[in-house]
Amino acid sequence: MAIFIGLDEEWASAVRRAFTRIARGTRGDPQVVDTRISDDLALLVRYVIRGARIGVRYRLDVDPGIGGGPPIDADRLASNLFHDLHASDPPSFVDPDGYHWWGDVPPEGWPSVRRYFVRGA
Repeated sequence: MAIFIGLDEEWASAVRRAFTRIARGTRGDPQVVDTRISDDLALLVRYVIRGARIGVRYRLDVDPGIGGGPPIDADRLASNLFHDLHASDPPSFVDPDGYHWWGDVPPEGWPSVRRYFVRGA
């Protein structure tokens, strides 16, 4: 179990691994399609709920499950983020693949999330 001591690549990777493990063990919605870690160490998730393509960007230095305070451990944060997945209406951005994005706005703006999901990236 990874304990949060600061936002770094090791922490981001631990949260992503835990999130992916939870997603693979879940049947039905939401169906996680892909995850990535952005250059600023946010978790990017593309998923499907009831046929709707959705994307979310989560900061990994706050835990929405405990009121937005600092996270405690990677497994707990991943669980809280997974259980926060929902259909967003209206989206902040719709990418060329039809994913409707919501969540923490990237420093470079919403179109920047697309580069993490381009083949070969």
